[in-house]
Amino acid sequence: MKNMYAILLACAAIACVSCATNSAECSGDKTGCAVNNAQKSAAKPATTPAEKSSDTGKSTVVYTEENSRPVVYIWGQCARGNACQEPQNMGKRMFLRNVSKPKMELFLTGKPGSGFVVICPGGGYSFLSMKNEGYEIAEYLNSLGVSAGILCYRVPDNTQGALMDVQRAIRIVRANAKKWGVNPDKIAVMGFSAGADLSARISTQYNRDWYEKLDGIDRESARPDATVLVYPAYLDAQMYRMRWVERVREDLQVRDYTQDYALSPHLNVDKNTPPAFIVQTLDDKSCKNSSIAYFLALKDAGVDANLYYCDKGGHGYGLAARKTDTMVSMWPKLLAKYLQISGFLPGQK
Repeated sequence: MKNMYAILLACAAIACVSCATNSAECSGDKTGCAVNNAQKSAAKPATTPAEKSSDTGKSTVVYTEENSRPVVYIWGQCARGNACQEPQNMGKRMFLRNVSKPKMELFLTGKPGSGFVVICPGGGYSFLSMKNEGYEIAEYLNSLGVSAGILCYRVPDNTQGALMDVQRAIRIVRANAKKWGVNPDKIAVMGFSAGADLSARISTQYNRDWYEKLDGIDRESARPDATVLVYPAYLDAQMYRMRWVERVREDLQVRDYTQDYALSPHLNVDKNTPPAFIVQTLDDKSCKNSSIAYFLALKDAGVDANLYYCDKGGHGYGLAARKTDTMVSMWPKLLAKYLQISGFLPGQK
């Protein structure tokens, strides 16, 4: 994999334009876009703050170690206050299901002043794609000198719980910045597919308390300093309606560009929204407008944004190590440049 990265050329974000299909399902690994039977029962994303709920109780953070790696249980107990389900790790692709005790697996570089990236794997809010959208991403960020944490947020079918989890995770990182050798002003959130939706949600709704504050950690800001979205889902109004409201596919042959690129109503972009680095391809089918909608909303709000939009790649490709014959395979190298320019690498001021 390192050899592959070595031959990639850093360049500015470009748009690779070609014809695309108008099919309504995502291709590739389908980790979050296709509306399938497992997803249809999922709850609609929250648009108002949570009640002062017993969902998180009075639990505290638990710091421990698993498989020789530091792990943070962000609520210290089952987030719903009920008996924990045993998570299921399914197959070689490591799809993690039944997460009721959210945790963050830490990949710390030990290099003072490093930035930190909270990684949100995709999976349609039904499971978490831990291998190609979790561990491989954290290892790549570490190779750049950037610390990371893989967030195992609540699944299945708990979009509001997931939002609580990522908000708490960002605050935990900021509260532990000195201890972990992390720059508290360089904490990013990064997501893939549904995890990108979660990343966009916290990036636009960080200033609301989505759970009852528990301790001093919750005095920390939950605003990410940057947002990285890779083949995001559900960010445009059309896909939002299809996934969460109407549950039916629309005829994408009928073009209404105003509607195509309207931002999803569960996102609130303004001038204080964090800057973003976004990756998507034309053949991502029903997901392909998500990145454009978010980019245009950032542009209109005067927020810095970089959109790397290519012709081919599909969905669910992670670092795109197997996509070397496509332009999208260059996105990890472009991300490295973006993180450098944004001051996330160790030793930068």
